[in-house]
Amino acid sequence: MSLVVGDTAKRLIALRRAETPGTASSERWDDLSDDEAYAVQAEVQRITQEAVYGWKVAIGPNGRAVAAPLLASTILAAPARLTLGHGVTLKLETEFAFRLAGDLPPRERAYTRVEILAALAEARAAFELVRPRAGEPGDTPFARFLADNLGNAHTVIAARGGRPAELGLETAWAELSLDGTPIASGIHPAGDPLLPLLNYANAPVDHLGGLRRGQLVITGSLAGAVAVAGPGKYVGAIQGLEPVAIEFVD
Repeated sequence: MSLVVGDTAKRLIALRRAETPGTASSERWDDLSDDEAYAVQAEVQRITQEAVYGWKVAIGPNGRAVAAPLLASTILAAPARLTLGHGVTLKLETEFAFRLAGDLPPRERAYTRVEILAALAEARAAFELVRPRAGEPGDTPFARFLADNLGNAHTVIAARGGRPAELGLETAWAELSLDGTPIASGIHPAGDPLLPLLNYANAPVDHLGGLRRGQLVITGSLAGAVAVAGPGKYVGAIQGLEPVAIEFVD
């Protein structure tokens, strides 16, 4: 393991424990390659000894598939309640969380969408809370954001789910409300919430064992990224699923 990987992992752990962002303008960070960023993810997991509960998958720069582990301590059951720390900026995303019924190991023949759909045990509505610790995307090199688990702070999971094959995923509509008032809505920006998972299953490059049976996978927001500006109760409703809810308090 390189000194850069070890140092970056320790700094990210310290920032997470302090619940403090460390922006690119206020701190000097070493440059990382994407492979080093995945090594940082694995080193953070090794130091903290947290189980990998699941994955956040996305389409990164140049259309490549990227992933970050969802560590066990970051998973919350809905309805959740969190204290909104002073000066902490969070973004909330309404997403599908897919539970894997089996492993998706690397293989020479590409997975098809039909195979990915068949490999899913269930889908639930979820919130991802995004809080980059090493600088905001666009203001910091992407590899640093990748090392920071793609900014994942928490994932809130609804209590019950449904069968993915019965949900009409490509047209599934989500609505986000704050204290009962709708504030955002939409469908998955890729047109298919399975696409990021399919792409990553066909090009896995993480250092943590990849996509495994029983893990949850979140695949991107259907209603955009909404800044949490203050206290209030957010409810995310995805067509065909039990809503997910979180309340923020001072």
